[in-house]
Amino acid sequence: METTVPSCDDIHKAVAERLFGAKLVQSNFRGEVVESIIAKALGPCWIHCSDGWGGWDFEKTVGSALVRLQVKQSAARQSWKTKRKSTPSFRIAEVSGYYEEDDEWKSDRGRHAEIFVFAWHDDTSDSADHFDAKQWKFYVVPESLLEKETRKNIPLPAVEKLAEPKEFTDLKDEIEKVALSIGSQPTPPSPPATS
Repeated sequence: METTVPSCDDIHKAVAERLFGAKLVQSNFRGEVVESIIAKALGPCWIHCSDGWGGWDFEKTVGSALVRLQVKQSAARQSWKTKRKSTPSFRIAEVSGYYEEDDEWKSDRGRHAEIFVFAWHDDTSDSADHFDAKQWKFYVVPESLLEKETRKNIPLPAVEKLAEPKEFTDLKDEIEKVALSIGSQPTPPSPPATS
C-alpha cells in the first residue's frame, strides 16, 4: 500500500491542533496566545515584533521616543496534571543582546523594553481557558521600576506591589498612559565635548 505524502496544509493544521487545540496551552507556547490577546487590545498602532530572538514584543513611537514593550505570562492551571502549588513568577533576567531587523546580533546586556506587561491567569477551575481574554489579569510596569531587581524571576506578589491588575478592557488605556509618560520624558542632554 502506497503512503500518501501529507500536504503542507495538513501538517499545519495538525501542529496547530496539537499545540493550540485545547483550552489550556503548555507554558512554552502560551506566550504566543497572550501576545495575540495583547495585540488585539493594542490595535494596529503598536507593531507586534516578537518573532525569533527579538529583544521585545511590541513597539510604538511616542513623541520622539521608540517605546518597547515586553510580555511575560504565567498561569495557575497548566496543560499537564499537577497537584503542586507554587508561587507564580515571571522571568525578568537581563539578556546578553538581541537580533536587529537586519538579522545582525547586537550585543547589549540588559532589559531592552521600557514597559513590561505581566499577564496572570489565575483560574484553576474546569472552565479555565487560556484563550479567554477575560480570564487574564494584566500588570503594566515601567522597566524603571525593575531596574534594581537583580533576581532572574520576579514573583507575582512583588509584581502586585508595582502595579494594579487590569482587565483586558482597560489594558490599552493603561499601556498608552505608561507609554506616554515614557515618550514625553525629555531626552537627556549630551555631555559637553572635551577638547
